[in-house]
Amino acid sequence: MKRVKKRIFSGTVCEQLVYNIPDFADPRTYKKRVRFSTAEEYIAFKDRVALRKFIRLVNANHDPSSFKCTFTFNSDYEIYEFDDGRRMRSVYVRRLRRRYPDAKIIVVMGQHKKSGKIHFHAIIGGVPRDVILEQWTWGKIKECEPLREHNIYDGVDRGRDYTALAEYYWKNWTPEQGGHHYYATRNHEKPQEEPAEEVKREYSKKNPPRAPKGYVLAKAETTPFGFLHFIYIIPPKKRNYSKKDASQEE
Repeated sequence: MKRVKKRIFSGTVCEQLVYNIPDFADPRTYKKRVRFSTAEEYIAFKDRVALRKFIRLVNANHDPSSFKCTFTFNSDYEIYEFDDGRRMRSVYVRRLRRRYPDAKIIVVMGQHKKSGKIHFHAIIGGVPRDVILEQWTWGKIKECEPLREHNIYDGVDRGRDYTALAEYYWKNWTPEQGGHHYYATRNHEKPQEEPAEEVKREYSKKNPPRAPKGYVLAKAETTPFGFLHFIYIIPPKKRNYSKKDASQEE
């Protein structure tokens, strides 16, 4: 077996994955195979991979110029069927893109556990806040705020790393919905993924790969599936904290 490393850049976040592949394999084209002892492990692996792709999509395309929004329906328009939700979602996205064709929009549909009412979470870039508000005519917008410049994880300011927001939105999807976990306009840019390369050095959580220029290590972990996963971020500008700031962090 030989050790390889891959780097993935998503906005201000860089991930480095370290894993083993067979000696005969080409690091640039070989896809690591993971063995599963149960169907549950396979499902958990697929979900983790899909979630990481979603997080990267958010980080690669959105920043504090984008808005995070929560849309609800009032009693005149409330819906309970997912097909109705997808239809209403499409109508709203078309409204925004008709005026702002380059808008980048991600929408996740959720359903209240008790009432069964459907609602939407969205990240919207390239559309002014007043237009976002005025084009939603079916109920209340409970939140429409810029993405944060500072996101705190375990006491570390990871700047424009929106992992927690993406994870929260991701959890709103349920298998009953069917289809994809989210809708995203096609103009979202893909993260920059470099080909894997063989490395001779031994890495561990305490001995991570060198940070790319301008980045610092933010997190090191070993995944349940045998990967070493390192997260690096471009350090945000320092700020003075107030009690109010601290209470609003993730």
